Amino acid sequence: MRVPRLFVSVPIQPNATLILPEANARHLITVLRRKEGDPLQVFDGSGLECEACVKSISKRRTEIAVQASLDLNLESPLKITLAQGIAKSDKMDWIIQKAVELGVSSIQPLFTDRTVVRLDEKRIEKRLIHWQGVSISATEQCGRNILTPIHSPVSLKEWFASRTADSQGMILHPGSASRLSELKIHVARPLDLLIGPEGGLSPDEREQAVLQGFYAVRLGPRIMRTETASIAALGQIQALWGDI
Repeated sequence: MRVPRLFVSVPIQPNATLILPEANARHLITVLRRKEGDPLQVFDGSGLECEACVKSISKRRTEIAVQASLDLNLESPLKITLAQGIAKSDKMDWIIQKAVELGVSSIQPLFTDRTVVRLDEKRIEKRLIHWQGVSISATEQCGRNILTPIHSPVSLKEWFASRTADSQGMILHPGSASRLSELKIHVARPLDLLIGPEGGLSPDEREQAVLQGFYAVRLGPRIMRTETASIAALGQIQALWGDI
């Protein structure tokens, strides 16, 4: 039987006893259904992962005995940022989940010309907490031990201005003459994949991206939904230059 993995929101240390924060303890007991003496693996999102077992469970606190560290590194050689036009809630959750499984380094939600979802400051905060929870669950499931940060949503213009000079950029456009496999990607440099929301990027946004140095590529002759385009592109990128 597979040993369950648990993300803990505090730093872990090999060969030490750890009192779990309330949220982690609740997840351990109600979701993972662990009991005293049961084995598990714990990670804190920094890359450190350890064997452990449940030491004690009570109403006031839950303790785990952290044991030896594990030499695990499932990170892609590519440093990919998925810059995703914000999609409707269930689609956005699915995109985040699958992008984490496919090894992205970070996710940047974007407000674009065709973004349907409107979020005020309070709703942005709630969405970020929810999205990070989706990311944590996907990380526990897929075996990674470094959390994928979900950045606070910004406008496409603001994100363009914040990009580093050495970043490579890519957008999908069915009318492009270039195929993804024809690009020459430098594995050592960050790669930004820009995907529009439902309805895609506007012609002006595509033009601005190209002016920013983004490669416009096509995945095939068919127009894909935003959630399909994100995952199909990430899968091909990892297959061509990453670790799939």
